[in-house]
Amino acid sequence: MAPLIGLLLMLGLALIFLNAIFEQEVLFEHLNGEDLPILNRVSQLSSRVSNNYVRLLKVMGAAGQELDEEGVYERGTPLLDELNEIEEELNSLPSDYPLDDLEQAKYRVLLDAFGVYRNDVITAVEMGTVNLEMAGFHIRGVARHYLAINQLFQELQRIFQEDIKREIGKQWEHSKQQLINYSMLLIITVAGMIVSGLLLARLMSADVQRMIKAMVELAKGNTGVQVPASVMASRELKAMGQALIVFRDSLIKLADSQERYQQLAQHDTLTGLPNRLLFHDRLNHALNRANRSKIGLALLFLDLDRFKQINDAFGHPMGDRLLALVAKDLLEALREEDTIARLGGDEFVVILEGVHGRDHVINVAEKLLAVIGRERSLDSLQMHIGVSIGISLYPEDGEDVTTLVRNADAAMYQAKAKGRNGYAFYTPMLTEVLEASFELERAMRQAVEQEQFLLLYQPQVDVESGDIVGVEVLLRWQHPELGLMLPEQFISLAEESGLILPLGRWLVRQALQQASQWQLDGLRPVRLSINISNHQLADVQFASELGELLGQFGLDPGLIELEVTENSCAENLEILIEHLESIKALGVQIAIDDFGTGYSSLSYLKQFPVDTLKVDRTFIHDLIGSMENQAIVRAMIVLGRSLGLQVISEGVEQSAELAWLRAEGCDTYQGFLHSQPMSAEAFAQLIMP
Repeated sequence: MAPLIGLLLMLGLALIFLNAIFEQEVLFEHLNGEDLPILNRVSQLSSRVSNNYVRLLKVMGAAGQELDEEGVYERGTPLLDELNEIEEELNSLPSDYPLDDLEQAKYRVLLDAFGVYRNDVITAVEMGTVNLEMAGFHIRGVARHYLAINQLFQELQRIFQEDIKREIGKQWEHSKQQLINYSMLLIITVAGMIVSGLLLARLMSADVQRMIKAMVELAKGNTGVQVPASVMASRELKAMGQALIVFRDSLIKLADSQERYQQLAQHDTLTGLPNRLLFHDRLNHALNRANRSKIGLALLFLDLDRFKQINDAFGHPMGDRLLALVAKDLLEALREEDTIARLGGDEFVVILEGVHGRDHVINVAEKLLAVIGRERSLDSLQMHIGVSIGISLYPEDGEDVTTLVRNADAAMYQAKAKGRNGYAFYTPMLTEVLEASFELERAMRQAVEQEQFLLLYQPQVDVESGDIVGVEVLLRWQHPELGLMLPEQFISLAEESGLILPLGRWLVRQALQQASQWQLDGLRPVRLSINISNHQLADVQFASELGELLGQFGLDPGLIELEVTENSCAENLEILIEHLESIKALGVQIAIDDFGTGYSSLSYLKQFPVDTLKVDRTFIHDLIGSMENQAIVRAMIVLGRSLGLQVISEGVEQSAELAWLRAEGCDTYQGFLHSQPMSAEAFAQLIMP
């Protein structure tokens, strides 16, 4: 009788074990079904707001130019409809998912801020159909409120991530304690069985001892224990052995679930690298270790160069694949004790511990430049990408996470300013420079809205006849405080800030519109040369948009010439050739600007549909006094002639320079010798019939 009672007790405890495991599975199903989905939903809403904002800027940037009032209304209305849908989803969050007090408070702030943002967008779109100046005023308000709600979205996501991490940890500890308690009860019951069932103990004492040992190990968390084969062969003990196996397997599953949720909460889903949350935690620990050991630490902030152009040209799936490859290469290039994290987009950070001087950091930075810069093959396309690296050091450049990250970020912008694909160490002066750069970017955004940019025109003259055969369009910024600014003072910032595309579209439209006006005025037709940026050249829509403008203004494509810089010809050759051929198919001419100053290559001159070479002014300066400059310019003229290309020399300021160019067979020149850049009205006087 005693053995039967003992067996029933064992089966009862087995059921208690299974119930405990079931409760833990329900818990993790709760996390998977509630906390993670709300995190994902908030992330999706944040992305939708960002995409909506970008499309809004495109619509409003085209207002009054490509789009009339009706066009603004047609393209703006779907954006407003989408904002209404987003607001409805935001309003439904509390009913779909329970929020605690902190989440509820942050959610309310976000909801109120989104309402203000949505109202500003509605007003801006409505004003865009009647008053562009007022629309521009409201767009500035939209931009401010967008930044605010974007920050609130990030804070809310961070709260959800921390809640998941905290809940998993708490429930894991609770479940472990429960399992230990049940294990001890099981051990006590087994001991009682042994005392009360002497006969059973005599028959199976060895197997019982093995079971007790396995239970004790399992209670300690050792999930590698095995049930003795003799137990599974015993009719009396088999049920207990099966219960122990179920208990062990469920404990393993519970541990796997915790690990999986920890991974989701702390790692980037695309690359598998630590995300911003885990990076901050690791950097804090690294700073504490560095403080105790008095050994240096370096933070490297990496930003891929011109990654947006790859996304624009090939789409986000291709960009994501490239990011995953870069992340893999970075992991392989760094030590196991180093931390590499992805902050988002194309931004990565590296924590280097145990740093002994700058030479160590320089070696790592140069290694990363080489690793990221190597050629990669994606779907038969050969891709090159560079990286700009900013470096801050502990304790010289900061003693806390926020300061080190901010200063490494500032140094990264300095690396970009120096020409990209390099590295720069933080210096205190960079903070002032960065603040000035942000101020200039803010002013530039206003300049685009307030039409502070203007175009000047410099004649291009036939070397032999002295006739004006063309004109180059030159961009200037009439800054309200700094006066007239040259492109080299603001173009790089426009590229970094993303303003280069709307600015470039404005320049092309204004130049073509002016050429159309000269045509209507009956002036003598001349070639119009327009500089375009690398970003425009990478835009898959550029050729079609250019074709529409040529048709709209009734211009002969053969009288339009687009100037591309030599350096832009060295990037993503397959894409570039495809886009240039699309432009060439319109009948437009193409010139290589600043020839000889970049990555000169005879091979790309053969591949590209180029019509003109422009000799850079740096070779014309001191042309008469420099035999080296003469040799270089002579070689360029001979090269152009042999390839059937027109050759234009820039920056001609002296009669002796012009005489030398005429003797060498140069076709065209421009420069102060003939005239300085001038207004459209002044140039019109020069080409009167």
